[in-house]
Amino acid sequence: MQDRIGFRRAFAAMVAGLGLLVAMMVIAAFGGADTVNWNGRYLHGFAALPAGLMIVLVASLVMTGLQMIGQWVLSLASRLMREGRADA
Repeated sequence: MQDRIGFRRAFAAMVAGLGLLVAMMVIAAFGGADTVNWNGRYLHGFAALPAGLMIVLVASLVMTGLQMIGQWVLSLASRLMREGRADA
Protein backbone atom coordinates (compact mmCIF):
# COMPACT_ATOMS: atom_id res chain seq x y z
CA MET A 1 0.00 0.00 0.00
CA GLN A 2 1.37 3.40 -0.99
CA ASP A 3 0.71 5.97 1.74
CA ARG A 4 3.46 8.46 0.90
CA ILE A 5 2.64 11.81 -0.60
CA GLY A 6 4.68 13.20 -3.46
CA PHE A 7 7.05 16.14 -3.36
CA ARG A 8 4.74 18.43 -5.37
CA ARG A 9 1.78 17.83 -3.10
CA ALA A 10 3.85 18.27 0.07
CA PHE A 11 5.46 21.44 -1.32
CA ALA A 12 2.07 22.91 -2.26
CA ALA A 13 0.71 22.21 1.22
CA MET A 14 3.78 23.78 2.83
CA VAL A 15 3.52 26.89 0.61
CA ALA A 16 -0.16 27.25 1.50
CA GLY A 17 0.49 26.96 5.22
CA LEU A 18 3.55 29.20 5.36
CA GLY A 19 1.99 31.57 2.84
CA LEU A 20 -0.73 32.49 5.31
CA LEU A 21 1.79 33.22 8.03
CA VAL A 22 4.04 35.29 5.78
CA ALA A 23 1.02 37.10 4.29
CA MET A 24 0.16 38.33 7.78
CA MET A 25 3.78 39.42 8.27
CA VAL A 26 3.78 41.32 4.95
CA ILE A 27 0.50 43.04 5.80
CA ALA A 28 2.00 44.12 9.10
CA ALA A 29 5.12 45.35 7.26
CA PHE A 30 2.88 47.56 5.11
CA GLY A 31 1.78 49.20 8.35
CA GLY A 32 5.37 49.84 9.41
CA ALA A 33 5.94 46.88 11.72
CA ASP A 34 9.40 45.31 11.73
CA THR A 35 8.32 41.82 10.68
CA VAL A 36 10.14 41.10 7.40
CA ASN A 37 13.92 40.96 7.78
CA TRP A 38 16.17 40.60 4.72
CA ASN A 39 19.99 40.79 4.88
CA GLY A 40 19.91 42.27 8.36
CA ARG A 41 17.50 45.12 7.65
CA TYR A 42 13.76 45.39 8.03
CA LEU A 43 11.66 45.93 4.93
CA HIS A 44 8.48 47.99 4.83
CA GLY A 45 5.84 48.67 2.20
CA PHE A 46 6.09 47.12 -1.25
CA ALA A 47 9.67 45.94 -0.63
CA ALA A 48 8.28 43.37 1.80
CA LEU A 49 6.29 41.59 -0.95
CA PRO A 50 9.15 39.99 -2.94
CA ALA A 51 11.08 39.30 0.26
CA GLY A 52 8.04 37.56 1.75
CA LEU A 53 7.61 35.49 -1.40
CA MET A 54 11.25 34.40 -1.30
CA ILE A 55 10.97 33.53 2.39
CA VAL A 56 7.94 31.33 1.71
CA LEU A 57 9.53 29.54 -1.25
CA VAL A 58 12.90 28.88 0.40
CA ALA A 59 11.44 27.82 3.75
CA SER A 60 8.90 25.57 2.02
CA LEU A 61 11.60 23.96 -0.10
CA VAL A 62 13.80 23.23 2.91
CA MET A 63 10.97 21.94 5.09
CA THR A 64 9.52 19.79 2.30
CA GLY A 65 12.95 18.30 1.67
CA LEU A 66 13.24 17.41 5.35
CA GLN A 67 9.75 15.91 5.24
CA MET A 68 10.69 13.73 2.26
CA ILE A 69 13.83 12.53 4.05
CA GLY A 70 11.69 11.71 7.09
CA GLN A 71 9.24 9.75 4.97
CA TRP A 72 12.10 7.80 3.41
CA VAL A 73 13.56 6.95 6.83
CA LEU A 74 10.13 5.94 8.14
CA SER A 75 9.45 3.69 5.15
CA LEU A 76 12.89 2.10 5.49
CA ALA A 77 12.38 1.50 9.22
CA SER A 78 8.90 0.04 8.75
CA ARG A 79 10.16 -2.26 5.97
CA LEU A 80 12.98 -3.50 8.21
CA MET A 81 10.57 -4.07 11.09
CA ARG A 82 8.20 -6.05 8.85
CA GLU A 83 11.05 -8.21 7.60
CA GLY A 84 12.22 -8.82 11.16
CA ARG A 85 8.74 -9.93 12.28
CA ALA A 86 8.40 -12.27 9.30
CA ASP A 87 11.53 -14.19 10.38
CA ALA A 88 10.39 -14.63 13.99
